[in-house]
Amino acid sequence: MHVGGVEIFIVLLVVVLLFGSGKISALLGDLARGLKTFKKTMNEPEVEPPTVSLPAEPPREPEEHGGNPTPEAR
Repeated sequence: MHVGGVEIFIVLLVVVLLFGSGKISALLGDLARGLKTFKKTMNEPEVEPPTVSLPAEPPREPEEHGGNPTPEAR
């Protein structure tokens, strides 16, 4: 199936009639700004986030009975 110029023109005409030229121009403007921001961030050098060192946890004492107290241990 070949899409010709007439078919493209009809689709564009329907889109303009449905959405109006104001919404389409705003959408294209937003798309252009998004692409511009994307290109700008792609060209910037990557900055590594600062590393945060957490204090070490004290060692836990081993449990003698596997965690569940027996009636004798109560």
